[in-house]
Amino acid sequence: MGLTDTFVRQVKHSGAPAGDKHTDGQGLFLLVRVTGKYWRLSYRFDGKQKTLALGVYPAVSLYCRCTPAECRPFFRKPVSSTTSTPSLLPSSCTT
Repeated sequence: MGLTDTFVRQVKHSGAPAGDKHTDGQGLFLLVRVTGKYWRLSYRFDGKQKTLALGVYPAVSLYCRCTPAECRPFFRKPVSSTTSTPSLLPSSCTT
C-alpha cells in the first residue's frame, strides 16, 4: 500500500540516527529525519544501487510521484551523481 497525504503530514521522526524510511513502492520512499522529510528514489544503474533525491516535503508534493515509465528514459542516460541532473518532476509539483 502506498503512502497517503495524511500519513506523510503526520509522520514523526522516531529518533533513529539514520532516519526512518517509509516506502511507497517501485523505489520511491520518504526519508524522515530530525531536519525534515525527504523524497528519494532508489534505482539500479550499471549494476549498482543508486538513490536520487527528488525534493523535500512539502515543497514536493506526494501527488507528484515519478512513475517508473516516466523515469526510465532518464536512467538510460549515463549520468553520475557528480553531474547536474535534470528535474524528473514537472514544475507544477514544486511550490
